Amino acid sequence: SGKVIANNGGKDYWGNSVSATAAPNRGAYNGAGVAGTLNKISNPGFESGVLTPWTNWNTASVVSTNARTGTKALQLSAGQGSAEQQVFLNSNTTYTLTGYAKTSSSSQPVLLGVKNYGGNEMSVSISSTSYTQGAVTFTTGSMNTTATIYLYKPSGSGSAWGDDFNLTADAIKINGSIESK
Repeated sequence: SGKVIANNGGKDYWGNSVSATAAPNRGAYNGAGVAGTLNKISNPGFESGVLTPWTNWNTASVVSTNARTGTKALQLSAGQGSAEQQVFLNSNTTYTLTGYAKTSSSSQPVLLGVKNYGGNEMSVSISSTSYTQGAVTFTTGSMNTTATIYLYKPSGSGSAWGDDFNLTADAIKINGSIESK
């Protein structure tokens, strides 16, 4: 949506071609769109090999087995335990937390959830022995700019695993078109 400029030099700042007849991009970059991440979670797939910045409560660790994608996954071992991460968000904004989890025993479910965001704690139970996606949608309070996300195993002698977590702001409609917050 930029403006055609006569004798523009034919290149942008990074050397991408700029047409003398077709409208260029706005600004100094005229290349193809650049994919970025909208995920608010750090270390969402545990590929760093460490739990940080997630925190362990009792049984959480990063393992090189049972990954959904990549080579690493979060494991919650026998007994009660969880991994949590505080994420930074916008107030009065609706977000969807997704993640994949599985358990070694369908009678020992694992919970994907969110708390401390300005509303009631919310979670979804996953009791499958193969990776299954869970999703929780929540809206931050008017004074809340953080939330705590977690994968929690309430009890049992088996293990549970989690991988590929994602937290994004939901798209909103502005002036009849879809926009992202």
